[in-house]
Amino acid sequence: MSPSCSARRHFKEIKANVQRSFKFTQKKILKRCEYLPLAVSAVATLLSKKPQTLFEWEKFHNSLVYNLPIIEQVWDPSYRDLPIDVQSCFLYFSMFPEDYSIKCELLIRLWVAEGFVTPRRGKTMEEVADGCLNELTGRNLVDVNSTEIDGKVRTCRVTSLVREFVISKAENFVNVVESNSTSTSHSGQKIRRLSAHYAPINNSSRGCRDLNRTSTLLVFGSSQPTVLSSQHDELGNLLKPLKYLRVLDFEGVPLKDFPKSILGLSLLKYISMRKTKIRSVPSSIKKLSQLETLDLKRTQVIELPKEIYGLRNMRHLLVSRGCDQDDDGPAQGVDVVSSGDIGDLPKLQKLSLIKVGNNRTILKSLAELTGLRKLGLTDVKEEHGKELCCAVEKMVSLSTLEVRSTKEEENLDLDHIGSLPLSLQRICLKGRLERTPQWISQLYSVVKISLKESKLDAKANRLYALQALPNLMELNLVDYYTGEKLEFQVETFKKLKILRIQQLDQLNLMIVENGAMPVLKKLTMSKCKNLTLLPVGIEVLTKLEELCVHDMHTEFIAQLRRDTEPFQAVQHIPVIRSSTGIFRSLSGM
Repeated sequence: MSPSCSARRHFKEIKANVQRSFKFTQKKILKRCEYLPLAVSAVATLLSKKPQTLFEWEKFHNSLVYNLPIIEQVWDPSYRDLPIDVQSCFLYFSMFPEDYSIKCELLIRLWVAEGFVTPRRGKTMEEVADGCLNELTGRNLVDVNSTEIDGKVRTCRVTSLVREFVISKAENFVNVVESNSTSTSHSGQKIRRLSAHYAPINNSSRGCRDLNRTSTLLVFGSSQPTVLSSQHDELGNLLKPLKYLRVLDFEGVPLKDFPKSILGLSLLKYISMRKTKIRSVPSSIKKLSQLETLDLKRTQVIELPKEIYGLRNMRHLLVSRGCDQDDDGPAQGVDVVSSGDIGDLPKLQKLSLIKVGNNRTILKSLAELTGLRKLGLTDVKEEHGKELCCAVEKMVSLSTLEVRSTKEEENLDLDHIGSLPLSLQRICLKGRLERTPQWISQLYSVVKISLKESKLDAKANRLYALQALPNLMELNLVDYYTGEKLEFQVETFKKLKILRIQQLDQLNLMIVENGAMPVLKKLTMSKCKNLTLLPVGIEVLTKLEELCVHDMHTEFIAQLRRDTEPFQAVQHIPVIRSSTGIFRSLSGM
């Protein structure tokens, strides 16, 4: 080979290596931008003005997160274009730890308590706050983490680049205390909002010299090694000067008592002690007359005092027992002392999970809560049916209804509803049913239905009340039916995307007719011990993306093997999961 040929070949190799390095750096920059269109577009504009050398691109990548002028060029135009109230909502993301997934319902309640939004004609404050969140996600300032089945945002977060920008704008908005570090506050600065990120609660005020004007205290996680008593000196010392506090979030903090020092904070609008170990709520909570949200979900509280009825500004009363379980696990209802009238809380929008039992008073007064959006009741008896149905009829804005019977053998008598709340979108009924309530077939807005322990017999109407619902997207049937055959007829469940069938003990045949469930994406089948055959007609579910099988008969599981003839009916499904730990991804095979 001549020297000139060798040189040309060497040059081509160098050029190819440089091109590969450029592509690698491009991917790193895209990853640092987290593939957000707004960030990618802005960064591309900035790169076009720089020398097109690998050195300059690497230098740009390495400085991207830490170079505030670059970050501001990306996000500042969108931020300045926001209305003032939406700007405040955006700055609130500086309160949360990096890469923290935020539940949108919680975020909206916080914004309302902070006073960022005001009610508008025909809309509640929560609905206005939801509009603010939609604007932020629509501008790519806030990233959607997960959505509900109907597309509504469930959790969100801000990316690392956006978080750096938010922090730069929130200098006088929030002060953060992080684990093993002092507060970011400056000497002599008044602390308006204090956020503790995985720091011991007794050290949260370290470095914060002036808490007299603090309106918000959020605690995320806690490295506190022991369970705290309400008499804990450090906790009392922390809360004592916070006389202007309006928002207090102690979720997950290892408290075993409701802190007495909180009861002197008369301006509080929001209290969350979710997932703590508190066991009771003192009657002196009546002092907190401005309280709008009380979140005691997943605690050990058994009963709420009658003084809770005196909190006339209450908008969200969220309680349940079961602090050691996961969010998706079962939770138990909480008693409310019967010598009171829950109708005295006219602003209530969410009430869950309240134990009915022998408390007939609460059923009578529910009818006065006409503005209720979410209702969750447990320990409902058969004789409660008529009163409960009459109350639900009057809740014209109700979107979520959960009703559980007092025990597995107890019937739910819910077939007394005439005029339905057309706003109902989610229903969960747990308890025996003689038949599926006829009014369910009129729920044109419902997107999710869960029917558990219904135990309908073979003569009941089974799926007929459900199959024509025009917007039903998710259906969960758990111990729903005692018959041997379950049939999904042609042209039914036209929008259903998720179907879960569990614990149908007598089921031995499931049929899917051509044209049924045409857009079904996920099918879960579990604990149907007598079902040995794959659903007949499963091959017509051409949109099915995932089949999950748990605790099923061994013969059923065997048909999912690739070397069997029945497997041909499911070979079009990209992902098949089984309880044996086998995960199959068939796409591209």
